[in-house]
Amino acid sequence: MRLLRLGVEVCIGCRHRSAASDFAYELAELLYTEARVHPVPYQGGLFIGRDFHAIEEHSYAACALLEKQLAEVEAQRVEHAMQYLQTYKDAWKRRHRVPKVLNRDTIATNQETTAFKADVTEFVSDLKSSFAWMNLSP
Repeated sequence: MRLLRLGVEVCIGCRHRSAASDFAYELAELLYTEARVHPVPYQGGLFIGRDFHAIEEHSYAACALLEKQLAEVEAQRVEHAMQYLQTYKDAWKRRHRVPKVLNRDTIATNQETTAFKADVTEFVSDLKSSFAWMNLSP
């Protein structure tokens, strides 16, 4: 998932590579213990199938872990780190709402369609404005 990788990149940008490495290991452990998922080798070390839903259901834990890592950021980077963290949390919230419209077998109402479009648009525009290095396809 790109949001998991983004958390590592935020850690690199706000702290340093060794802190990001620690964060990545802690995140992998957290996903295993909380969400009960682990990367599969035959998918290049990625997650598969239902794992994505389990990760989304436990996104609060990933956000809390990143917040813990960013609490140790240098004084001159605090404001930037907190902006990244808030955008990261908002992205998870919006990402969590999207599958609720897509992953079902009923027709979406006009209101749901409008909310879906707004969520996706805000998701992409917020990530692009805060994380300019991130490559998001339409």
